[in-house]
This record gives sequence, structure tokens and C-alpha cells, in this order.
Amino acid sequence: MTTRAHALTAAIVLLFPLLLFAVHAAPLRGWLIDDAGVSFAYARTLAAGHGFVSQPGAARVEGFSNPLWTLALAALFRLGLFDVPWTPKLLSLALVGATFALVSAELRRDRPGIVWPAVLAPLLLAASTSFVVWTTSGLENPLLALLAALSCTLVARSTGADRRLDAAAGATAALLALTRPDGVLYAAAFPLVLVSSPEAWRAGLRGLGGRLAAHAGGFLPLLGGYLLFRHAYFGEWVPNTYYAKDKPSLAFLLDAQKWRDLLEAAAGSVALPAAALLAGGALLLLYRRRLDLRQRALAVHLSLAALGYMVMPLDWMGEYRFATAFFLFFYWALAETIAMLWTAEGLEPRASAVAFALALAAGSAMTHAPRSAAFLSGPIVPFAAVAEFYGNGFNHLAEQLPVPRPSLLAPDVGGTLYYSRLRVYDLVGLCDRTTARTLTTDTAAFHHYVLEDVRPTFIHVHGPWAGWAAFHKSERFKQDYVAIRETWGPPETAEGGAVPEPKWGDYVRRDALGPRLDAALAALQQAYAAAGMSRFQDL
Repeated sequence: MTTRAHALTAAIVLLFPLLLFAVHAAPLRGWLIDDAGVSFAYARTLAAGHGFVSQPGAARVEGFSNPLWTLALAALFRLGLFDVPWTPKLLSLALVGATFALVSAELRRDRPGIVWPAVLAPLLLAASTSFVVWTTSGLENPLLALLAALSCTLVARSTGADRRLDAAAGATAALLALTRPDGVLYAAAFPLVLVSSPEAWRAGLRGLGGRLAAHAGGFLPLLGGYLLFRHAYFGEWVPNTYYAKDKPSLAFLLDAQKWRDLLEAAAGSVALPAAALLAGGALLLLYRRRLDLRQRALAVHLSLAALGYMVMPLDWMGEYRFATAFFLFFYWALAETIAMLWTAEGLEPRASAVAFALALAAGSAMTHAPRSAAFLSGPIVPFAAVAEFYGNGFNHLAEQLPVPRPSLLAPDVGGTLYYSRLRVYDLVGLCDRTTARTLTTDTAAFHHYVLEDVRPTFIHVHGPWAGWAAFHKSERFKQDYVAIRETWGPPETAEGGAVPEPKWGDYVRRDALGPRLDAALAALQQAYAAAGMSRFQDL
């Protein structure tokens, strides 16, 4: 079979993983995670000429941590090509397809005639609940996956004979850092692979330093340029999300259960033996000096992806949101091992490759089928539900009040920012500098900010946000606000006489109701019910 025929066959076979991905993702076609709406809102205001703000006229606060993704969405808005939910879904499919093609091409490189082992990694990714969920969520994960795959490819090729790619590898690392903060770890991939290569040392320290400088020349202008822009525009060196979220910690690296959960999330019961085989095989090849640059680059990227996931705190959204790159490189490394066995001489290596692949497929199916079904039964914080309750719902309530500039303080702001006609204040603190720094650390300062400075027309709390905001402990809040709807759990009996917290609360300022407070409140409650807001129990 000619090289052209092999390429055509591989291209046709590659359609199967993409088709599996599309089928797996189809039940989620109407779901986007609400956090993605934050980037949508910033992208829209930027494209409309209002600046990098959450709403026209809002303060300059970097409420997103994925600037490259947000800029890409802004370009689509500017071109008139953005539509919810289809644009994020189609963009995801395109980026995932490009990722699959790149990984498959790398597995086929220098292996003429190889077909099925080259599509094994894309097939495993397409079957992975976590990969499918988060690459179709509207967040930056599909872009991260493509750039991570490109980084591995460029590092492998540039540290070899093609020095012209050194700067491109550095630029890709910078783009990864601008896609998500933990992406900055991949800046270490090129130096680590380069210094581990005996071929690179033959040029001497001067040659080695020149190559590192070329890599830095691609990396620093992009990342450094954005950091300077961030400081000049937002007044911070880090995004505001850094202050609103839990911080990474190296202590998580010692969490054996987190390691085990991560590996089992990849392929269930066969994941641990597979990981042991990968580690043992890499050490053996390294000992025999047969670990080539492609395998070195893959091992380094897999290690950095594992490190990036492990140092992050557990994510409340579930399904290993921060592990997209880990699953990419883990499956890629397994496919690389199988490809090596398949192309080795003799019948035994080929039989081992088939057995290994079948075990992975079985383990993956048994792991991901129930997990996908469980996620589909109740997708986490849907953008559409937030838009309906906080956006359209409070828009309807505001129309009932004689308030010229109504506002809303709420914890879910993606769909809210995208659809609300009110001035939106972020109770989570992603888009609010003061809330991010006071909500969980200085209740008095937070209450002063909300009740004295902001004075929102409406306030919504539920779940942990009710406890962190602690409005139920504030006399000023009780004087200024009245409940539209409020539900409470069983009384608390904690030590120290803990004050019970509302499970759900929607409140309106008393002065927004006018002089006939009781009648206005009753009318607002009727409007609340008419808008269908009463049926929401949790978001």
C-alpha cells in the first residue's frame, strides 16, 4: 500500500473517534456550564466596544482566567458568528477533531502502515466521560487539549533536528498559559526534554543556551505582553479569580487517594496496571538508552499534566475538570506503547498489543458508561437554568418595580450576565474585586460593601453562599430587605448556638417596593410565581 493510500485509510479511520465523540456528546447538546457564560459576557462586551468588562459600564475586573479563550470568543462575536449553545459546541467539535488528528499523526509518524493503534488514543478520549463533558462545556478545555497536543509535538520535533521550531514551542507554551493558569507548567517541557537529550549537549553549552533563548523568545513576549496589559488595564498581576477561588498546593501531591481516583477515572480497574506498565517501560527504555525524543516529550507532558491536576484543589464541578490534559497524555502514552508493540518484530508483541488494547477498551467502557449516565441525569449548574432564573426571572421582577436602575447580587453569574438587564454583582467574587477579598475572610467589610456601598435591589443566596454571606446575621440586612421567598432547613444545634442558615433566599430592598410595602411585596411574589421561579430548588 502506498504512503498516500495509508494516509487516506488513516483519515477515514480517524472519523470513527470523532463520530464516537459526537455521539457521546449529543445528549449534552443543550448543556453548557454556567461558568462559561462569564467568558461569553466578557467576550460580547469587548466585541461591542465596551472594553474588557463583565457588563457595559462595569468596573475593570478580570473575572475570567482563560484570556485566550475569551479573546477567541470575542472574535466570533465580532464576526457575528456566536450563538448559544451552537457556537461553543461546534467550536468544541472542530478543536477536538484537530486534537485527534494531531495525536493520530504523531502516533503514525515514522511508522508506515500503522492504522488502528494510531486511533486508539482518540477513541479512548472520545469514550471518556470527563473529556467529553468538559470539552463540550463551553469552557476552554478543547482549546487547552489542542494546544497541549501541539506543545508535545513541537517539543519532540524541535528538540530533535528541527531547531526552527524552538520559538514555536515557546509560543505554544505561552498560549497554554493564557488558556488556563496551570498551563504555564508546560513552559518547562522544552527545557526538560532538551537537557535530557544527549544530542543537544553535543553542541556545547553555548548551543544549548541559544536554543533555550530561542524558546524563551517565543514564550516571553506573548505571556509577558499579556501580563503587562493585565497590570495596566486591570491593575493586577493575577486575575481576580485568584482571590475568589481556593489556591493550588503542593501538599496535594501527597494525597494517595487523589492519585488513585485520577488513575481509576481514566480506565477503571485496568488503569493502575496500565500506569505501572507505562512507568516501568519508560524506565527500562531510559536505562537502555532507547527512549527517543517523541517518548521523552510525551513522558514530560504527561508528568506536567499530572502535576497540574494534583496541585489544584478538588473541583466542586466534578468529573475531573482540571484533568483534561492528563487524560489526553495518559491515553496517548498508552497508545504509543501499543504502537511500539505492534511494530515490533514477532508474533508475541503484536498479540500483547491487541490484548492490551482490548483490556483498555473494556476497562474504559465499564468505567465511563455509568459515569456518563450519572452526569446526564443531572448536569452541573446548567447555563440555561441560570439564565432562566437569574436572567429572565429577575428581569421580569424588576419590571414590577419603579426603580430606574435595578441591580442583583447573586452567586451564579454566567447566564445572569449574558441575559440580565440589571446591574449584576457577583456574590462569588469572580467579577467583583471587593467580594473576592472579603466574602469568606471579613464579614463586616463584606456587609459594609454590599449593604452600604452597593445596595443591590435584589439579593439571592442559596447553599454555602448563604452561610458565607451571612446576611441572616446582619441587623442592617433585616432592616433594609424583605424576603420574596425564603426556605430554611432544620434548626441547627451546633456548639455555640449556631444561627440557622437559609437554604434558599430571594430578597428585595424595602425602599424599592414603595410606600405600600405589603401590597407591592404580594404583587412581586405573584410575579415571581408567574415567572416560574418557584420551581427552582437548587442550581
